[in-house]
Amino acid sequence: MRILIAEDDRVSALVLRRTLEKWGHEVLAAENGVLAWDAFQANRPCMVISDWMMPEMDGVTLCRRIRSLKLPRYTYVMLLTAKERREDRIEGLQAGADDFLGKPLDPGELFARLEVARRILEMEEQLRNRSGEMETLHAQVEQRNAELRDAMIYLTHANRRFTELFEGLPTACYSWDREGCIYEWNRTAVEMFGYQAGEVITRPLWEVFNDGSPRRQRDARKFTEATIERVFRGEAIIGLEVEKRERNGRTLQTLCNILPIRSPDGTITGGITALIDITARKELERQLAEQLKIANGLNAALSRQSSELAEANRTLSELVTTDGLTGLKNHRHFREVLDSTHAFTAREGPPYSVIMLDVDRFKQYNDSYGHPAGDEVLRSVARILKSNVRAYDLVARYGGEEFIVLCRSARQSTAVRLAERLRAAIEGFEWPLRPVTASFGVATFSLRAASASDLVDEADKALYHSKNDGRNRVSHFHAMNDESAKESSAPAV
Repeated sequence: MRILIAEDDRVSALVLRRTLEKWGHEVLAAENGVLAWDAFQANRPCMVISDWMMPEMDGVTLCRRIRSLKLPRYTYVMLLTAKERREDRIEGLQAGADDFLGKPLDPGELFARLEVARRILEMEEQLRNRSGEMETLHAQVEQRNAELRDAMIYLTHANRRFTELFEGLPTACYSWDREGCIYEWNRTAVEMFGYQAGEVITRPLWEVFNDGSPRRQRDARKFTEATIERVFRGEAIIGLEVEKRERNGRTLQTLCNILPIRSPDGTITGGITALIDITARKELERQLAEQLKIANGLNAALSRQSSELAEANRTLSELVTTDGLTGLKNHRHFREVLDSTHAFTAREGPPYSVIMLDVDRFKQYNDSYGHPAGDEVLRSVARILKSNVRAYDLVARYGGEEFIVLCRSARQSTAVRLAERLRAAIEGFEWPLRPVTASFGVATFSLRAASASDLVDEADKALYHSKNDGRNRVSHFHAMNDESAKESSAPAV
């Protein structure tokens, strides 16, 4: 593939370029977004790998400009970024990015994502080619249908002036009597079937258009006699598709109009068949049906791949936000939710609280029973927390043996009661090796906490107050400060 790299870091650009060229790709490089935009317009690569942050024009702006063009071929855009925030990913996707590649560069991930891009681009190319072929076939079929309509109109007029125009008709025409024997054969019929008029006059229809095998002639005679009966009842048979064999044995697909011939008194004396060769049209229809089948298969495959990609993205998103040991949400995801909750509460929402807890003497537990036992303690604490919080509370592992709970719409009293319930649940759990307890610190939103980080710091200070006050207890930051204020204001004895 021809790939354009937009990267202002020369070392990163060189590493990326050499990696791609080693894999056989044709690589173009630009030092900033403006140069990358010029290079894209001049070379039209099928893929662009752009750094998110660049001087003069960033990768998101470059992506938007590419998507603003009406290009005949699709361009796959991959953004290089160390950004992990959900909002940044959404911004990149809305700008038209197809994929993201984290920094520092992981060659294995790069190769896998290039394979996804290659399959998508190849599928798009195949669908575009198939679409062009189908349009061509459709135009040809439409042209054939137009020719057929013109021939039908001409045939109606020819029936009225049969004697004068019969020989000059552009369609193969032959007339026959009550016994099915041919008695007129025009020049177009000679050209189509290869028989001169003298070779077919007075011969039965079923002998002329078959290969001579008894079974075929028997079937053909039965069909012809049934058709003759219909015509002699006064029926005009229009648009009948019939196979005919020409002199050299080739089978032709023909479209026939069969009309009765009447004497001046109105008596039906025979019939006339006018036909055109639609072998080519039928072949085009067959090819078109095959192309449609292939296109439907490709569309189904593309739909499956899109579903698989969406599922992979969902799984990846879940892995990025989940702690591998406990199954809880991780620190980064918690901070994202906490920041948005704080912003909403600062504008108009009800107060919220944060509960931070730390497993007491966890290091001693690890030293005594080993890391596997310590890991099981952390998993058990996670399960206890999940089963005892409200449905709309968020529980996350904050780091090490620390956990944190975001209590939405929870004032001080509600948060303290919840923390006490969690403390009691941990203490009352049937621990297999020795009792395990935890210390809790609680902080509730107030105007003193200018940011979410300030509120977490308050909860952390309350947690350390609980540890210093004997562990296995709950402390609220505001209550802790109120107690300190009372102690400092008490009269000296």
